[in-house]
Amino acid sequence: MSQSRQSLEQIFEAHVQTLSLTLQLSTVRNYQSVCHRFLGYLRSAFPKVLRLSQLRRDPHMLGWFRWLCEQDPPLRNHTREEHRLCLRRLLDDLAIQGHPLRPGLIIREDFPVRPEYLPRPLSPEDDERLQEELRRADTLYSN
Repeated sequence: MSQSRQSLEQIFEAHVQTLSLTLQLSTVRNYQSVCHRFLGYLRSAFPKVLRLSQLRRDPHMLGWFRWLCEQDPPLRNHTREEHRLCLRRLLDDLAIQGHPLRPGLIIREDFPVRPEYLPRPLSPEDDERLQEELRRADTLYSN
C-alpha cells in the first residue's frame, strides 16, 4: 500500500514492527504504548488529522505535551520525557523513510534540563570519624 493511502495507525504500526527486529520486547512495547497514546490523543482532539503531513508543532505536539501533563493519575516527569523521546525517534525515522513530515515537531527545548542532584554533605560527626580514620591509616592515598 502506498504511503499516502496508509492510515496513521498503519504507518506507525509498520515502523514499530520494523524496530521489533532489533529491539528488546519491552522496548517495542514502550514504542507501541507511545503510539497508542499519541494516536488516541490525535483521534479525540484532532479527528481531521489523517496524514503525517498534517501534523504541526502547534497545536498537535504542544497539545499532546499538555495532555500528557494532565493525565490522572499523573505521569512522572521521566515517563513524559520518555514518551517525547520515543515519539521524536519515530517521527525522525518516518521522515528519513520519505514520509512527508514537517521538521521541528519535537525540539530539544521540549526536554527540560534534568535536575542535578548533589551528594548530601557528611554530618560533622561523620566527617570527624572519616578524618580520624584517614589519619590512622597513614597511607599515600589517605594523606
